[in-house]
Amino acid sequence: MLKYIIIMCLSFSLWAELKIDSNSHKTKKIDIPDPNTGKMVTKTARVKNNLDDKVFLRFGDVLHGNLESIKDGKLIWSRPDLATDIVFTTDKLRACSLFQTLVVENKSSSISLTNGDKIFGKLISMDSEDLIIDTWYSGKLTIPKVMITSIMPGSKDSSLIYARKIKLSDWVKKGSVTEKGGKINLMNNASIGKKMKLIDKMKIDVDVTWSQQNQPYFSINLFVNNISNYYRDGLNIKCNGNNLYLYQGQSRTLGQNHRFRISGLKAHVTIYVDKKSEVVALFIDGKQVKKWTKYNYKPTGTGLMLISQSYTTSFSRLKVRSWDGKIPGDSSGDVVVKKDTLYLSNGDKMSGEVVSYKDGKLNFKSFVDMPIPIKNINSIQFNKENFERARRNKGDVRLYYPDGAFVTIKLKSLADGKIIGGSENYGKDIKWSMDAFIGIEFGIYKDLGEGEEQAIDLILGD
Repeated sequence: MLKYIIIMCLSFSLWAELKIDSNSHKTKKIDIPDPNTGKMVTKTARVKNNLDDKVFLRFGDVLHGNLESIKDGKLIWSRPDLATDIVFTTDKLRACSLFQTLVVENKSSSISLTNGDKIFGKLISMDSEDLIIDTWYSGKLTIPKVMITSIMPGSKDSSLIYARKIKLSDWVKKGSVTEKGGKINLMNNASIGKKMKLIDKMKIDVDVTWSQQNQPYFSINLFVNNISNYYRDGLNIKCNGNNLYLYQGQSRTLGQNHRFRISGLKAHVTIYVDKKSEVVALFIDGKQVKKWTKYNYKPTGTGLMLISQSYTTSFSRLKVRSWDGKIPGDSSGDVVVKKDTLYLSNGDKMSGEVVSYKDGKLNFKSFVDMPIPIKNINSIQFNKENFERARRNKGDVRLYYPDGAFVTIKLKSLADGKIIGGSENYGKDIKWSMDAFIGIEFGIYKDLGEGEEQAIDLILGD
């Protein structure tokens, strides 16, 4: 044990001298199956250096190096400045951040599961029991239908627009702004703004804390042209004490305000916005508190701003992603809710039963049986009454995709670029290519300690 402590101390002290320039990576050509057609295509892959991976320990330390293997609850870690590999027991680890050697544009379907997993692949077939998909990173997978909550066919589920720690050097700052403990602190009337590739339908998540008891004062502005001054344009979702407002910049009120009360000094804020259809829905801690519609304004900017109002406000864990247009829990007045639901590309919505899928057509039973081309479907939402959830296992880990989504497996081993493990969602001893993932989270069912960051924030962070 003393030997490992000495080795770790040496490795921390030598890291500053061995930092590798991220632009120094060589590239090579490799052949992989195309995620959409299955045909072999040539892709450019970056060659990994010896300090590109990071391991995060539960007591807060982080060590650069190279993940060699995992087996029997032990992780083997190497560094070029050490003569002996370091052996960690996985129950002492939070996560590993893995260097992305291969970046593949994912245009295949996304399948969301009852335990929070999301798996990407080409739809092959489905019957009353199972869905079969084909993936470039783990071959064909058979997923029980009762484990599936929704399917987004084709490339309609885009990658994350923004999902990493807020790096102040990448944002335009106005007023007093500081960073501490993974949070961005904005003093009275301060703001930060950033131009992004904002799209028409988006979901925005962010954690907000404030200093005035039960009185949150902040704004989140979307589609802003001038990220230093939001006076005239952009959708301004403003929380002013116990009142919620939607403004065009600061110049015009859009729709009615809403009174609400929130206890405590923090909240998880989720915003669903459909620019073309003029819909903004605000959720606080998972509950919808206000929805604005038909407010007669379509902004044109691409900027996002976070703003304090009157008191110090902190923002953290910002995530911006595409959205399928369905607001959780919003039944839109439908009588039938205990059935499968299709959301079609032309805006239509149908309730019924998904019977099967084959050769590009979904067999859907509603008022009549009908084959519907999968290319005409935006999303498929399955009947919640039929859901089952994969059992949790000791040794379960999460494998994270570059967009922050993950799959959960009981890890058996990792070596030579291959991960072996499975679950009731996918089957036993499935082989997964490490090229598809950017990180591994350990101890996924443990509660976080005070001040501990979420594993995905560590993995996606700089």
